[in-house]
Amino acid sequence: MNIETVIYCRLNMTVTSNELREQGNQAFKQGKYQEAIDRYTEAIQLLANNQTDELTKCLSNRSQCYLNLNQYEEAIDDATRGSIYLFVRSFENSVFSKHWNSHQLIRNRCTDEQQHSND
Repeated sequence: MNIETVIYCRLNMTVTSNELREQGNQAFKQGKYQEAIDRYTEAIQLLANNQTDELTKCLSNRSQCYLNLNQYEEAIDDATRGSIYLFVRSFENSVFSKHWNSHQLIRNRCTDEQQHSND
């Protein structure tokens, strides 16, 4: 199979990041760590930065593959990157939640004051 055929097949085959992660999981279970790394890498390339759950799964899995291949720097890089995504997401959720709760409290207070002034 030549490169043009491979590219054509790739362009005409729609694969989701979740499917690629699952293919990576299967390769990992079979001890095919480099193949798993390749699938996780493809999945990561498809994902947007706001898809933190899927990104962290792929990064964590790929980190374990690197660890099994004694590629420690790559393993640490992926583990660190995954941790950062989780930290940022939890921070954003926390900040958004506090902001939303404050907004709701202020809105309720304004509504209560309007009702009292209308009485």
